[in-house]
Amino acid sequence: MGDYRVPQAWARAFDAAGFAGVRYSTRFTSAAAANAWAVFGSAGVPKRPRPERVHRDGITACRESGIRVLDDGSDAGPERFTFVTPPT
Repeated sequence: MGDYRVPQAWARAFDAAGFAGVRYSTRFTSAAAANAWAVFGSAGVPKRPRPERVHRDGITACRESGIRVLDDGSDAGPERFTFVTPPT
């Protein structure tokens, strides 16, 4: 959405209702399940960065978010994949 006034209004309403944030499904995803977090606070760039409280690698973060990781693919070559011609 190019005009952020609508989601900012929703954020203010959620914040006023006492929510610290919401989990939601992003616009550019093929799944309907929630896959992102919106955390509420003052608008704009924070004066100082918020410290990351828990450090984890990408695979662990995916698993904790409910994303099933089959293989990280880091050592996969083309022989490990099946390529098909898209339908016309």
